[in-house]
Amino acid sequence: MTLGKRVGINMYLSFYGLKDKPFSIVPNPGRMYMTDKHKSALLHMEYGLRENVGFVLFTGEIGTGKTTIIKRLIKQNIPDAEVAVIFNTNVAPDELIRVILQEFEVEELGVTKSQSLDLLNAKLIDLYARHKRGVLIVDEAQNLSREA
Repeated sequence: MTLGKRVGINMYLSFYGLKDKPFSIVPNPGRMYMTDKHKSALLHMEYGLRENVGFVLFTGEIGTGKTTIIKRLIKQNIPDAEVAVIFNTNVAPDELIRVILQEFEVEELGVTKSQSLDLLNAKLIDLYARHKRGVLIVDEAQNLSREA
């Protein structure tokens, strides 16, 4: 970006009294307008976490704010939980378990699917023993293959 463009952006921000750029490709959960449907979706996700319901399914059309709501939920502190978030779901079934292990920051990764599942099971048992929950959020789950 040239100096002229940078000065132009700063003048634009200062003229309107903005703290950051109003439009961005990356969703900003702090700048989201929460409609009643967004509030309801966020409340359902919070309820699911609070009450340990197991699975919460959250659907909507492209561009309606699903990822932004997920980021907003993650930004809030989820008590007694370790959170793993999968944003790239275009992976093979065996690789999905490895991605989950990486997101849960398991240092050792299994060579086979069976080893990876054993490591994931051990991680979840460890969390339970420490009175913590493992929370897995899969964004763009519709891209997962049936096998995954």
